[in-house]
Amino acid sequence: MSIDRRRYSGGYLPLREAIDQLFEGSFITPSALGGSGGFPTADMHVNDDEVIVHMAIPGANPNDINISVTGETVTISGEVKSEHHSQKGQPYFEEIWRGRFQRSFQLPTQVDANKADASYNNGVLTLTLPKSEATKPRKIQVKQGQQTLDQPGQSGQGQVETEKVAVHGGGTS
Repeated sequence: MSIDRRRYSGGYLPLREAIDQLFEGSFITPSALGGSGGFPTADMHVNDDEVIVHMAIPGANPNDINISVTGETVTISGEVKSEHHSQKGQPYFEEIWRGRFQRSFQLPTQVDANKADASYNNGVLTLTLPKSEATKPRKIQVKQGQQTLDQPGQSGQGQVETEKVAVHGGGTS
């Protein structure tokens, strides 16, 4: 890493600029120390049936990745191992990250971990967590006596469970 001091007329780099340049070239950035970012980077998407997590872990061996779900938290950990090159001399520079990692995410809903699926392709881990049956949307039909009253515009909405509820007639006030 070099610091270009020619940009400043006084010959010295202001402390704030020096610290910023130090962190720019470092793996440990301010965002990795508790900011909004983390490593490895991830995306989480939620639809009606499942929660999907995509995590970029280039260079990882799928056998070195561990996934656990506890309550409404998923933890992904593992290691990207270093390949030792059999070349003479010291490396000129090394920028490819290697080492152990761990990320935990609070899930937005309860999931059925027994039906989870994980795949690793082109350096991206894809974790599919089906939502728990108790959290899926349900259509409730209202009936009065023996008649069933369907709410208009509610039919044909996919895989929505139907539950019949008896409504006991009462007078209006």
